[in-house]
Amino acid sequence: MASAMRAVTRQDYSPSGLSLLIVDDDSWMREACKSVAEKTGFAVQTADSAVGALMELASFPANAVLLDLRQPESETLQLMARIKRLRPSAELIIVSSQAKPDSAAPAVKSSAFEFLRKPFNTEDFKAVLERIASYLHVRGENGAAGAHANGNGFTSFVSQSPEMQKLLRIVSKVGSSRQPVLIVGECGTGKEKLARAIHAAGGVPGAAFVPVDCSSPTRAVIEAELFGVERPGGTIFLDDVSELPLELQGKLVRALQDREIRVPGRNLPLPFDVRLIAATRVDLEPMSRMGTFRRDLYLRLNVVSLRLPPLRERREDIQLLARHILGKVSAETGKSYSISEEAMRLLLSQEWPGNVTELEGSIQRAVTLSSSPLLQPEDFPSYSHSPSSAHSLSNDSGSGLSSKLAEIIPLAELEKNTIMMTLERLNGDKMATARLLGIGKTTLYRKLREYGIADRWVARSAAQ
Repeated sequence: MASAMRAVTRQDYSPSGLSLLIVDDDSWMREACKSVAEKTGFAVQTADSAVGALMELASFPANAVLLDLRQPESETLQLMARIKRLRPSAELIIVSSQAKPDSAAPAVKSSAFEFLRKPFNTEDFKAVLERIASYLHVRGENGAAGAHANGNGFTSFVSQSPEMQKLLRIVSKVGSSRQPVLIVGECGTGKEKLARAIHAAGGVPGAAFVPVDCSSPTRAVIEAELFGVERPGGTIFLDDVSELPLELQGKLVRALQDREIRVPGRNLPLPFDVRLIAATRVDLEPMSRMGTFRRDLYLRLNVVSLRLPPLRERREDIQLLARHILGKVSAETGKSYSISEEAMRLLLSQEWPGNVTELEGSIQRAVTLSSSPLLQPEDFPSYSHSPSSAHSLSNDSGSGLSSKLAEIIPLAELEKNTIMMTLERLNGDKMATARLLGIGKTTLYRKLREYGIADRWVARSAAQ
């Protein structure tokens, strides 16, 4: 009992914030793994049994657990569930002497961050620790930004794709500057989340983050949000900047040039000392050439350009994201959820036009509908039960859907098709469609009117 009641000391924490609990009944294996983990930057505690592991976790803030699968499967599942109850955000590294990880139970496989088959060498273990350290670092960095600025930011930038890793490394460098940033990405990729992370990385105490919906149908609302208040040192986030009215584009250029704005009813101008981060779903370069977006504003915004890749271009992240989302759900509900192997294959086969937002919504819906903590394919929306023909095209040709379609379908047509497909999937539910696509309700209604399909969905809603 002494180990469970011990005081948490400075040695329980590493400067990097990494902490690992090693659970193995082999004392030599425990010490060997401990030595490698400490050299990799982890604070380490060890336990020789399930009971010992739970006693350690009562006071040791482990964010990773190395667990040997020697005990019976039922006991392993019970132990994993208890570990998640004590430390919901802890990631599991499963060690097994079985020939293949596929022989483990689906619930065990879907809950594990990584599998290691015994015997393994030092370099293999070190590589796993480095991967989990990188993941924990990114999760913690972006989770802090989300907690600071977006209380319901459910999914952090969880990724192992090279493009996303490179992007996240840029955030800390960009954050410390005051240069404008232009974020380009499809609906649901997390453009505002990235903007908030950049703002948080700036480290300016008390600096406000002000999101402005440039697609708002009321011009006065946009103008008030942009120019109505003095915000020294803050960040203005221009969401859907391509929709900003031309008149306000001109006023914004003037404000950026003069670093001040004139407000009716005030004798003196207000300083306009803000950082601009803009987000767009469309390419502003051709718009600036055609005169539908001011060229001088485009050049001012496009100092640093960041592209958020769609989920279909980083399929290696789907399983990681699903596990992260379920970890958050488990922490909030007090129940341990996992995804069956068949359900995971289903998620991996989808195109996810609504990107991470759609994946998140689908998993939350599955948890709500499921009668079991192990999610099955039937728990997910009916549209997910067959791989899309678009994905088959991607597999057959060896190239992504977006690049093939972009060659033959205009961007506006792609957007229209995406909206209609999502509405079809959700039986005309506009609120759910807007959430899955990561756009505001007013933006969705405006798009429906622009594409001449608003009446169709009103009629359908009335008929249901």
